[in-house]
Amino acid sequence: MYYIFAFMILKIFSKKLLLGVCLIASGYASIAQISNWTQMLNGELEGGDIRSYLYHKGVLYAGTRGGIFKTTDKGLQWTYTSNGIGFENSLEINWLTQLNDTLFAATTYGLAKSTDAGVTWTSCTDPGDMRQYIDRVFAIGNRLVVTAKTPGNQWKMFSSTDYGKTWVSGSHIFIKRPYIYKVRNDFVLIDRGSDSLYTTTDGLTITHFPTINLPPGAILESFTGDTAVTSNYVYAIVDYAGIYRLNLTNGVWEDSVNTIYPRAELYNLYYFNNKLIVCGVDYNPYFKPNLYISYDQGLNWLRLPAPFGVQFPMMQQVIWMGGNDMMATFYYENFYSSNGGLNWGKRSGGLYASKSTFSLTLGNTILTSFSYKGIIRSTDNGLNWNLSNTGIDSPEIFVNDLIKTRDRVYASLKVHLGDTMRLYQSANNGVTWTRCTLPTGMYEFDLLGYNDSTLFIRNRTGSNVFVYRSTNYGQSFENVQTKLPVELTTGVGSVTSIIGARDTLLIHGKDALGYSKLFISTDNAETFTGVNNGVPSAVGSEVLKVLPGSSYFLAVIRNFTDSIKYFINGKWINAKGQNLPEQPKLFTLDQVGERLFAATNRGVYVSINYGYSWIFVDYGPYGGVAISKFFATPQYLFVSTQNDGIWRNTLQVGIAPKQSPSAGIAVVYPNPAQNKAVIQLPSAFTQPMQLVVFDIQGKMMYSQTAEAGENKLELITSDWVNGLYFFKLNGEENYVGKLLVQH
Repeated sequence: MYYIFAFMILKIFSKKLLLGVCLIASGYASIAQISNWTQMLNGELEGGDIRSYLYHKGVLYAGTRGGIFKTTDKGLQWTYTSNGIGFENSLEINWLTQLNDTLFAATTYGLAKSTDAGVTWTSCTDPGDMRQYIDRVFAIGNRLVVTAKTPGNQWKMFSSTDYGKTWVSGSHIFIKRPYIYKVRNDFVLIDRGSDSLYTTTDGLTITHFPTINLPPGAILESFTGDTAVTSNYVYAIVDYAGIYRLNLTNGVWEDSVNTIYPRAELYNLYYFNNKLIVCGVDYNPYFKPNLYISYDQGLNWLRLPAPFGVQFPMMQQVIWMGGNDMMATFYYENFYSSNGGLNWGKRSGGLYASKSTFSLTLGNTILTSFSYKGIIRSTDNGLNWNLSNTGIDSPEIFVNDLIKTRDRVYASLKVHLGDTMRLYQSANNGVTWTRCTLPTGMYEFDLLGYNDSTLFIRNRTGSNVFVYRSTNYGQSFENVQTKLPVELTTGVGSVTSIIGARDTLLIHGKDALGYSKLFISTDNAETFTGVNNGVPSAVGSEVLKVLPGSSYFLAVIRNFTDSIKYFINGKWINAKGQNLPEQPKLFTLDQVGERLFAATNRGVYVSINYGYSWIFVDYGPYGGVAISKFFATPQYLFVSTQNDGIWRNTLQVGIAPKQSPSAGIAVVYPNPAQNKAVIQLPSAFTQPMQLVVFDIQGKMMYSQTAEAGENKLELITSDWVNGLYFFKLNGEENYVGKLLVQH
């Protein structure tokens, strides 16, 4: 199978690639040169997108989208401390807690624990014997409890009495995500999506908690932050306006204690050391967020100025560290207060989380997402960066994705105010942007892919999950849902991505059973043909990613032994190459020019022959941070990471040519050969030429001298092993070629 694949990919080898292959085959250059990674943006990333704080024994831990940080000096300097916590190359932390002196981190791919103050982390046993999304982790007495989302989108609770080694499953199934509020060490309040309140004392038995006197039609607002709690009361925001207090002794909601005037729209509410702190927005006469503090359970309120320098003062996470010390996050910016919230100072030194997952290069220009500030741009290989939001009509934006078609760059953005999404396009490499016109009623969408000047998006507003295309740079969109393969639109079938290569589209998705399905279209998504022969259709196997080549598609397959496949001439061909570690986990694979780069659980690998063979590079920047994407300018290789911004290195990976011969190709026939092959020599040479033949591993197989005036050389290949061979002709001019032997 490898030989067939090698023969087919020969059609797409370039002269430059062949030259590099032969030079490597003749003697591997030092691979160590790529180990010199340089971090970009380190001094500019701040905030950390904190999802959870944990204060334990004088150390404050912050769980972020990009890992865990800790500080021992009240936030003056943060240290990254996520060694070993990566699950499936993801460091996204949902929640932190501690049981005695063991720390626990709930992540999107499992539960991790640390017994050395966060220096190292190890994986816990998966609750329910399956890898699950862990949303919350908390301790009740000496019992550890997690809320987990099963692959079937059901929410359950699991309990462990041995620090996450074994688990007992709770019998209650939550249809909606449960919101957990730990009131006391032996009492947990559960808000099941604002329709009912429940309690648990062990994580296994869930008891309905009846309440009375809540105003009719009111909704408990608990989506944007923890409800404030005391030992006997729970304070909650109702309908964004009223602050009510639930008496846990008798289940009575007491009268509103909101005396804030003028009346503001309220969001997050916290209770610390007999103080209530609430974040509100005054829309009259203009949008103005404020903080309010009460020392008497809400009877009287003091309006506080927003933290100095904060870009968007909407409180997300707060933790009390004893006395009057507090730490809070205001949309990716971290602030500390030593006087109970009256004044705040920024505390972001060393605390950062990459918002640069979405990056692309346009020649020497790099565009990347940057925290809540939108898009930044570099024209000097990442040394200097500037905001590039001209034409984007909102100062507070979060980048969801960046893609480039043949002649446009598209950015999907989320606006904080209202959390609606917008689409912009740029015709000048991100210097200026023009807003696109989305279909009526579309507030959330995904960029699915493109083909030349055609853009595909998927509406995900409510249940209206339809695919649209635009052929006029986003000025208008056409619903093409009915044109899609029925396997991807029936039941819970879905479209994952649409990839364009020349005049062909490949659509990737899943059918109603969850199996990966692939289809091609040569008429811009009017009709599709299935190309699933060779694609796994078994539980645990799926297509993770598809990349376009000049005349092929490449698919990354996740199964028990991750693999790569190529779609060439109507067939999928197994292309898991030589020298990759045994059973690697392929976290990320990207094509950069004529090379493939793979981030695996065993390090970074590069292939210069389209996946046929691989060369170990190193363990990546900064001791193995989670790489999310490879990209490059003509001068440098870059990676975006989960938590450490962008890193830069040389693009000439593993290739250090001893000379720069001219690009010539000698003709060889028949190819593939059985017993004999003829090399047609260039007619222009006037000095003797040396022919050297190497196998795929770089071992010299044959050597012969051609005198001036000879027009061909014969190779007897009857004793050669089937496989791919390379040859060089050295003389006044240097020539390279390849030969496939098949007996």
